[in-house]
Amino acid sequence: MRVSNDGRTIYISDEYGPYVYGFDRETGVRSKVFTLPATFAAANLSAVGDEEISANTSGRLANKGMKGLALTPDGKTLVGAMQSPLIQDGGKDAAVTRIITIDIQSGATKQYAYQLDNLGSKDDPKYGSISEIQAINNHQFLVDERDGKGVGGRFKSEAEKALQDRY
Repeated sequence: MRVSNDGRTIYISDEYGPYVYGFDRETGVRSKVFTLPATFAAANLSAVGDEEISANTSGRLANKGMKGLALTPDGKTLVGAMQSPLIQDGGKDAAVTRIITIDIQSGATKQYAYQLDNLGSKDDPKYGSISEIQAINNHQFLVDERDGKGVGGRFKSEAEKALQDRY
């Protein structure tokens, strides 16, 4: 969620579309709907993740849509980060996810590839994911990337080693 520079609009990304909306901050009424490329959406939706994944050949993975949303300091561009790679990009086994820019005035979008760094190895896989994106300036961003397990491999290994040494 981001607030426009004039404070009148709140922008929200919703990972299940994925969608990006603008809401009037005073009334709460939805004031903008940004159209994202159809290739981001899952065609067959299901409340059961495994069913949704198996029924789709493109779009976002179940529960892994647009997770982060930034607003450039000039207030002209929203920048959305997909949590994980799209199905057609290799899904959970891929090393690249997508970042999209949205011109707030026109709604025009551009896509960029983002190389995930925290992928682990075949023996200790980590499913690269983005949790958040923040604009540093109008063309540089800080991206919060995680392993998708909730625990870094190094810490897990140290904890397991400590338990093994104790017993």
